[in-house]
Amino acid sequence: MSKLNNKIEAHDRSITEVLDDKKYTVDYFQREYKWEERHIEQLVSDLTSFFLNEYRPEHKRKDIET
Repeated sequence: MSKLNNKIEAHDRSITEVLDDKKYTVDYFQREYKWEERHIEQLVSDLTSFFLNEYRPEHKRKDIET
């Protein structure tokens, strides 16, 4: 059994936590990448699918706003 010193841990965070009062930059190698309509559609589709998998009809707006 090995011990990992660079272990990645994931934690749930809301969109507000990720984007609020933050500054992000795009690395040089990513600047050439051009988002096309199909990429945006795929992103929206993925986000929608994830939301709908977690959403339950009994959830109130306050339950899902974060």
